[in-house]
Amino acid sequence: MKKAVESPSMNMREHVSRADLHYRHTVERSEGGLPLGNGRMGSLIWTSPSALKFQINRADVYANDSRTNSFNKRHSDYAYGCGFVDIDLVDYGEDVFSDKGIRQHLSLYDATASIAGIGVAAEAFAASGHDVFGVRIHDRRPAPQVINIKLKMLRPAEVVTKNHSAVSRLMIRDGMMVLHQQFREGDYFCASAVVIAVTGRDAQVRMNDEYGGRKPVGAYRESLVIGQPNEMEMRLCVQPGNGAAWVKS
Repeated sequence: MKKAVESPSMNMREHVSRADLHYRHTVERSEGGLPLGNGRMGSLIWTSPSALKFQINRADVYANDSRTNSFNKRHSDYAYGCGFVDIDLVDYGEDVFSDKGIRQHLSLYDATASIAGIGVAAEAFAASGHDVFGVRIHDRRPAPQVINIKLKMLRPAEVVTKNHSAVSRLMIRDGMMVLHQQFREGDYFCASAVVIAVTGRDAQVRMNDEYGGRKPVGAYRESLVIGQPNEMEMRLCVQPGNGAAWVKS
């Protein structure tokens, strides 16, 4: 058998790009989003009329191991998920991602996902050597708007299932948003953290709790149980302006 050898005349970009994904419409379900990752962490990228949406996942985040006695039905346990991230591009104004005005492209050769809408465009990649997503937002609208980046828990802040606990906490560190979650059952332990930062623009973290996110959510209460939906997310408000802003996760 002859060994396959790359032809010197082969255009690798052209060859690899034959498998690119091109969407000229929005997707109806998150499962239809553009896949992006580096082998350890990944996400599908999809849209709402006003936002880019991500679910940050890691291959080594498991809520429990094989010794669990808390999840009698295997389909009721969970793994991989670290947090939801929404990049909301519309505060007051027209939607930017419509079914007829959107263009989505996953470039396999460049390992980037590009989504263009009405007056805005985004490029995203997953760093190969680090657990980092980078998203560059271009706002070309005549009147640029505040960009609200929302970091959201996957479930209520405290979930106890028999002997198993899943605890999530939102906090601010050096102007960055942090979502930390940990899972415990007996001597089993697993934890993850998602950190969101912005470069190229000024930004301010906001949260609708008593301390505005300046303390870990719930840490100052007698009961740590959190029931308010708006306390399951934190916002990083990015100063409006033309040009590019980088979002790093």
